[in-house]
Amino acid sequence: MFPELWIGSIAIRTFGPLLVLAFLISIVVADRRGQRRGLGPGTMVGASAYILGCAWLGTRAIPILVDPGDTFSSLGHFARGFIFTAGAWYGGFLGGCVGIFIFCFRRSLPVTNLLDTVGPPLLLGQAMGRIACLAAGCDYGSPTDSWPLSITFHNPNALIDPDLLGVPLHPVQIYEALGSLILFGLSLIVERRFQRGGTSLEAPLRPGELFAVCVAGAAALRFNVEFFRGDVNRGLWLGERISTSQIAAIIVLLILAIVIGKRRQTRTRKTSPGS
Repeated sequence: MFPELWIGSIAIRTFGPLLVLAFLISIVVADRRGQRRGLGPGTMVGASAYILGCAWLGTRAIPILVDPGDTFSSLGHFARGFIFTAGAWYGGFLGGCVGIFIFCFRRSLPVTNLLDTVGPPLLLGQAMGRIACLAAGCDYGSPTDSWPLSITFHNPNALIDPDLLGVPLHPVQIYEALGSLILFGLSLIVERRFQRGGTSLEAPLRPGELFAVCVAGAAALRFNVEFFRGDVNRGLWLGERISTSQIAAIIVLLILAIVIGKRRQTRTRKTSPGS
């Protein structure tokens, strides 16, 4: 892998530029989708500042809540963790949602339309973000000797436990990148066939439900990928049987199931005979 890019004599962490590239591509895709969904040109570009700012704060908040003692062990450690690390994906997701709500409130825009607009690009950005993790060596997998497609890190500058250098690991970054790309394609198919009132569907998706489908897919994917992760600093619970991200995935899936289920019940009552 290539954890660092060299510009002359200056070394730059690969993760940062690749993550910025992922965000920019996702915003371009989201802006084009927004125009097709009735939003003005540049609306999603304007929303990106809110999304990025709140997402960045969210990624920092989760590690602080999981292990405040480690975060505040020293001023230098806090600065490195708060400014230079990737942080927690779920914190970024929740923070990004808060950014969307703030932007919609200030612009008097329908929240569900923006959520459905950013749903598929969120999956695309996640796929590209995992490639950034692969290049940097962070969010690495657990050791394996039975998987023929294992990956081995040798660069001492990789963001990996030094004890795992030269050890075959599950390529979890590739697992999640490929899974996110598949979900991205499926979300576009779902949108085309269901949300736009295709003739083959009796109950098309309501506003906001495309976003829910994307989030549910991302949560289910993350829950399963976590079983092959090897970086224990992300937070492990119940005797190290389950991670913080898996707990968050379960909570997200339960909330989505309850919300969508109630919306469907309400719609069924309104459309049933005699209602």
